Amino acid sequence: QAEIVSWESYERVFRVAAGAPATARVALLYYPHWQATVNDAPITPNPSPDGALTVSLPASESLVKLSFQEPAAVIWARKVTRVAWLLIFLGAILSLFEARRKRPQRGSRQPAAGSRQ
Repeated sequence: QAEIVSWESYERVFRVAAGAPATARVALLYYPHWQATVNDAPITPNPSPDGALTVSLPASESLVKLSFQEPAAVIWARKVTRVAWLLIFLGAILSLFEARRKRPQRGSRQPAAGSRQ
């Protein structure tokens, strides 16, 4: 008997009733960055033959927590991308202001080429 406590994108929590030690198959594709705990003790999730994630359960009632930990490279790539977009946006704004500054004002008279003032 299993009860879902929370089922979010990056974290899944469910409770399994006491019974014989077993392997729980979770409706989730196995990926090495999924971390698992059973009753707050870290365990290693494993892939099933069909690619689903499995966890070993003890005979006692178990609270299973699965959480996805992004690789450090992905986290840094997101940060670099945000900074790059910010710089692109600021560069575009600055170039618009610079273009307006260089444009002649309406109603101002420009002296004709070769004329004296």
